[in-house]
Amino acid sequence: MIIMQKRLPLILMPAALVLLYIGERVLTETARVVTLSAGGLLLLAAIGTSAMRYVRASGDARGAYLRILLHYMVAAAAVLLYFAQTKDIALVPAGSAQTIIQVVWPALLLLAIAPAVAMERAVASTERAGMVETYRVVAGARAARIVVLAVIAFAGVNYAANVWNHKVDLSYFKTTRPSEATLGLARSLTVPVEVLLFYPQANEVLDHVQTYVDAVAAASDRVTVRVVDQALDIELAKELKVRNNGFIIVRANGRNEQIKTEVELDNARNALKTLDVDFHNRLLKAVRPPRLAYFTTGHGERDYSVQSTDGRATLADFRTLLESQGFSVERLSVAEGGAGTGVPENATLVVVAGPTRALLQGELDALRGYLERGGRMLVMVDPDDAAVAQPIADMLGVKITGVPLANDKNLVRLPDRGESPYFWASNNVASHDSVPTLGKAFGRLPLVFINAGSVVKKPDAPPALSVSPTLRSMSDSWEDANRNNKLDEGEKREPHDVAVAIEGHYAAAKTEEGKTPGVARAIVTGDSDLAATGIVMSLEGNHTFFVDGLRWLAGEDKQVVGLPESEKDVAIVHRKEKDTVWFYGTSFLVPAAVLGLGLTASRRSRRVTREMKE
Repeated sequence: MIIMQKRLPLILMPAALVLLYIGERVLTETARVVTLSAGGLLLLAAIGTSAMRYVRASGDARGAYLRILLHYMVAAAAVLLYFAQTKDIALVPAGSAQTIIQVVWPALLLLAIAPAVAMERAVASTERAGMVETYRVVAGARAARIVVLAVIAFAGVNYAANVWNHKVDLSYFKTTRPSEATLGLARSLTVPVEVLLFYPQANEVLDHVQTYVDAVAAASDRVTVRVVDQALDIELAKELKVRNNGFIIVRANGRNEQIKTEVELDNARNALKTLDVDFHNRLLKAVRPPRLAYFTTGHGERDYSVQSTDGRATLADFRTLLESQGFSVERLSVAEGGAGTGVPENATLVVVAGPTRALLQGELDALRGYLERGGRMLVMVDPDDAAVAQPIADMLGVKITGVPLANDKNLVRLPDRGESPYFWASNNVASHDSVPTLGKAFGRLPLVFINAGSVVKKPDAPPALSVSPTLRSMSDSWEDANRNNKLDEGEKREPHDVAVAIEGHYAAAKTEEGKTPGVARAIVTGDSDLAATGIVMSLEGNHTFFVDGLRWLAGEDKQVVGLPESEKDVAIVHRKEKDTVWFYGTSFLVPAAVLGLGLTASRRSRRVTREMKE
């Protein structure tokens, strides 16, 4: 009974902390108040029983119990500090003071509890010998304090590494080899291509660049490579507007495309990291005929201008992506004699991005006429504006629901976006020619969706049209009809199609002029944020979806597959659950494992020592 009384503080203190944690982080309303009250009472009981134990003790045991009591009191002070800065009590104003307390209280709690537990164990082990050895109590507390300080330092470094997102690159660089996308583009060439390398002889950068370009040339007999020193061939350099060495020129179809790398290895490092991407894009621009993407305007669509003021993220990055694929970009509006009078003959693609107002009937007729002659369209619609875009969807044989899809299992956290069940990721990709790279990635390239709705085939869709789902939400998603951010009774978790590819003939077998109409193609997505600035060029899944989709829309899906390689760092988006696992794993589980191994080794050493003495 006496031993149990001596151990009582060690039982009450952890129980109190567990109840306080559950009440604060798990429960709500009455259950929260009751649990927090019980935790507070147990905390007081732990300190009270520890004080009584100290008063009744004598000798070295009294000193040890005083140390433990003081640590328990510091732990209680840390708990009070936490509650002082919460919204319920709000004794500390928001700002720097609150931030300091949020950092200090957990460190203080660990610095109190861990040494206290170590001292409790040390006292318990020495009491069996009939006396308390003070040096063992002090040594146990010191060891625990060192471990806690290491954990605190590790957590601080972990936090700083996430906030101060700077990277020290200990490798020099890895020159990108030609990707399958670039080699496939080279194999598909139908015109001769000359690659001119403007570098001095015996140059380190030239060695890397020529190794890369020679590998491309080996894939196609239409590619020739020539090294030129700008200082020795001034006339050619002047013709190509090359003023010094350190340039790669891709020549085809009378067009010249430049890549600048510099001639010093240190200065060329970044250019060499993105060499495959840059070379692929320049080669594409040089060999492909001019392509023009028209963005409809005048109906509240998202714009690619960085000065757009409609409150939504612009499509400036998407414009960059289009240009990298050889597209020029222009707007198409009734005021400019566009959609209302017919889509221009030179249109390769028409993009309808997030309209918030309905198109006029004349504009719809113009788009239908464009599709009937084999046009290509990319339609991106948000669920809030599904009704105004439905007439466009009708002619494509699909329905865009006005209900946002929610998911509480695959949440993503993006800069300046906050967190919402409507912000989620999915790697659920169907098999289709418009998503070959995503399909071959086997889930390694998830896409991020922001307020997406589903896109489904209409029962009365034109029979000549093939409507194929390409992207789906994860199976734990649901349509949140009442938009209350939670799964209600009657709402069902299941995958939903969020992007479809459409292909088929809109016109009869032969037109009035006796020509066979082209095959129309379209991609429809239930989210225009897929292509938004800050997402489409930063997230590899979204980027890949549009690159492959543009190739399919342009009819190049059989020629080039995959993306060019780059050593350039890209943004990483973590699921909320993964963030939690990584934080607790790196901040607590790993140090705890190290501590456990240390304690195990220490016990084994002491046991061996005792056996040797015996």
